[in-house]
Amino acid sequence: MRKTIMPIIFMILLVAMAGALEVKSPEQNATYNESIIPLIVESNETYNEIIYYLDYEEPIRCFNCTGFNETLNLTEGKYTLIVEGLKENETVNESVEFYVNLTKPEEPRNFTLEIAKPENKTYNCSFIPVIVESNETLENITVYVNNYMLDCKNCSYINETLNLSDGKYVLNATGSLDNITRIVSIAFTVNTTIEEKPEEPPKNETEPRFTLGLQHLPQAVERGEINDSELAKIIRENKLNPGIINRLIKTGKLGEESIDAILETQFNPPGILRKVLGFFGLRTSTYATLIHENYNLTEGNLQNLVTREDLPSNAAEQVKQQLQEKTAQRGPQVTPPGLAKKEETKTASGEEKEPQELQRGPPIVVGAQNGDDENWLPPGLAKQGKVPPGLARR
Repeated sequence: MRKTIMPIIFMILLVAMAGALEVKSPEQNATYNESIIPLIVESNETYNEIIYYLDYEEPIRCFNCTGFNETLNLTEGKYTLIVEGLKENETVNESVEFYVNLTKPEEPRNFTLEIAKPENKTYNCSFIPVIVESNETLENITVYVNNYMLDCKNCSYINETLNLSDGKYVLNATGSLDNITRIVSIAFTVNTTIEEKPEEPPKNETEPRFTLGLQHLPQAVERGEINDSELAKIIRENKLNPGIINRLIKTGKLGEESIDAILETQFNPPGILRKVLGFFGLRTSTYATLIHENYNLTEGNLQNLVTREDLPSNAAEQVKQQLQEKTAQRGPQVTPPGLAKKEETKTASGEEKEPQELQRGPPIVVGAQNGDDENWLPPGLAKQGKVPPGLARR
């Protein structure tokens, strides 16, 4: 009985499907990023009439045909396509919903995720620094160290310290941005029974004084191990990631040169995350904002700061006001002797002016005063009967 029924069911299905219409394009629930969409409707039988409606607009028909093969020129939006096939005593219907999105998706940004601390070694202390950094502001950074978890959102680094007992550990860090997740890990050991060996003095005193890794710059500035000129040179000669620069600014110990070096770094326009936060009134701190909020700046720093595109408009107005106040405090500029503007020797029409004749005043008699004899000569000259040239009475 079963062997007889199965072929019959199969034949019924073939007959039912024989005259079916198939919409090959567009596809059900598909999203297209182009305005030109192919319309392909096929059947293995000829219909008296085939009709399609797009969003219930004026129907398009063909007679004694097997389908359609043409293109649709559409704008952005959601569409419903209905296809009907008509023949003697039979109607076949098919419907498809699809979308047109002409806004190209933003390409994901390439970002790094690095573990600066701890290192792959054995520590002889229980307090272990944990520093994870990225070159972009990430949506989320999470750090797992065995049963410990550290987490931050909309940040570019994590800088914490864990109190760990002796043992072996694995640190796993994840960072997410634009639907991309990166994972990095490192193994280390804590053994407080090992005595720390004293550091050996440098073998060559001519070697550079600053030999720490760039990720330790903020700590070196905190401890006063590097002067402002050295720091400015390092900032200019190395492409520091935003996490390091933010920590440098937050030390509150930058000088005029290092602040100028940071303000000279290239400004990266805000990504989609910062734009969304800005739309909702949530301001993210930029280099210019952090410097403006944390430092009493010199006039030179202010002039560099006011040109930054990442300085908010209200802060820019404050900086302009500060510059005006500093200019007013200096007072009017005095022209040094000898640099005073010389008298013009030409008229407005370009002709040379005639030199003015000097007015000759009364003769000056050396030694003569009000009521004195104008023939008076200094003692010594009168006795000798000598009169200096120019003093002889005309």
